[in-house]
Amino acid sequence: MHSMDLNETPAHVVIACADIMTGSNISASSQIEHVVARSESAVLGMLDRSSKFQVVVVDLQGFPELPKTLRSEHGFVGIIIGFAPHVRTDLLDGARPFVTSLKSRGAIIQRFDEIVSGAMERARHA
Repeated sequence: MHSMDLNETPAHVVIACADIMTGSNISASSQIEHVVARSESAVLGMLDRSSKFQVVVVDLQGFPELPKTLRSEHGFVGIIIGFAPHVRTDLLDGARPFVTSLKSRGAIIQRFDEIVSGAMERARHA
């Protein structure tokens, strides 16, 4: 876990990613406090146990229904950022109604902190 000052409020982020390599690549480059969950039940359990999580980043290739579950069944009102390979428009389009933003897997790996910080900043000013 890493931490970074985001206007005095750290971003408490859950990354839902079953793919070990992708999760590791994100973690290696991130300075934002986060945890990686490798199953949907782990994500839901973390959200049930703590209200500190403000952002859920979802690998749509591994968890295509998780954004819908978070919004519709779990009542999560925080930021949901979905990501998938850019060629998987079916996954990206399916998640669109339930997420705050959608990104390609490459963008998430390369610019994770920037994407999460930007989403949080936009949410603060909404």
